Amino acid sequence: MRMIRKILCTVTAFVLIVCCAGCLPAKNVLTLADSEVTLTVGQRKVLQAVVQPEELEKDLIWSSSNENIATVGKGIVTARAAGETIITVVMPTGEKDKCRVIVEQPSNPNETTNPPAARAGKSAQTATKQPAATNPAAAQTATTPAATQAATQSATNAAASAAAAFNEEAEVAQIRKLYYATQEDPGTSNENSEVLRYVKDGATTKISVPASYNDNMYERWYFFNNNKLYFAFVFKGQEEHRLYFKNDKLIRYIDENNVTQHYGDITCKMENWARNEAYELLKSEI
Repeated sequence: MRMIRKILCTVTAFVLIVCCAGCLPAKNVLTLADSEVTLTVGQRKVLQAVVQPEELEKDLIWSSSNENIATVGKGIVTARAAGETIITVVMPTGEKDKCRVIVEQPSNPNETTNPPAARAGKSAQTATKQPAATNPAAAQTATTPAATQAATQSATNAAASAAAAFNEEAEVAQIRKLYYATQEDPGTSNENSEVLRYVKDGATTKISVPASYNDNMYERWYFFNNNKLYFAFVFKGQEEHRLYFKNDKLIRYIDENNVTQHYGDITCKMENWARNEAYELLKSEI
């Protein structure tokens, strides 16, 4: 009799364990099939992501740590220049994975185009072989203060452009660092509202806006640091727009075709309304 009771207790415990295990919520999973890939300049590769639950696959956010080396959109990596970069994919719930991408020059690079330095050298050599101007007026024109000033200004503008590009990369890297930190721990949210505001240490870190709000066709995520907007992610299905802000100015824009526009040469129709809406929501009671 005791043996029968013992067997019944064991079977009952086993059934309870199996039933309880089936009641546990499924864990979100995000894994890239490749941890490292090697491409040549101009090549493309699709990074396969294993996503559970599968319905979250459409909401994945892809980014490259160095878009001068390789860009990524919807899992498609495009090699731009020789070097290394890290491709990161993030789920809306915070899970993420990374892939190291190594880009190499082709084994048989196209040699029909002269490098810029070689072209400049050839032009300088050709100019040296030209006979000196015999017309005093022509010689005077070539050495006027206006010409010298124009050349100096051109060199200054070139140096300023190079500095701006370097600063842009540094600012974008800082923005991405803040973004990933916020995605991992955005704080607490007001779950009873249509618009979700995340607050940490008394400050708003993120505002999530559904497409139904203000009858906008896009969902919007706005990210803040010290009450300043630094990133806006605007999306509709597979269409994604990324806006990077510094002191309320758009310093980088990645459009729906994954084309990167850089500071000083950006055309983005979303800039004004995204920035205005972000600050309106930040100041509101939502």
